[in-house]
Amino acid sequence: MHPFLRRSVQTVIISGGMAAIALELAGAAAAVAMAVVAVAASPAVTRTFHWPTDRGPSTLTEVPTQRTAPPES
Repeated sequence: MHPFLRRSVQTVIISGGMAAIALELAGAAAAVAMAVVAVAASPAVTRTFHWPTDRGPSTLTEVPTQRTAPPES
């Protein structure tokens, strides 16, 4: 086979392989994108937070910090 034809055939084979890889990557990216959209579109399970009966925001003792402590004179 003529060297020019051999190089041309090799180039076509290589570029065809690269195109196949590019298509595979595009397919994988599309699958990931569809999965992300499906998860984002699904209704999120929301739970409201309930304080335990023996502990609540009103029964918490506040520890004085540098910001809340009265200034010493």
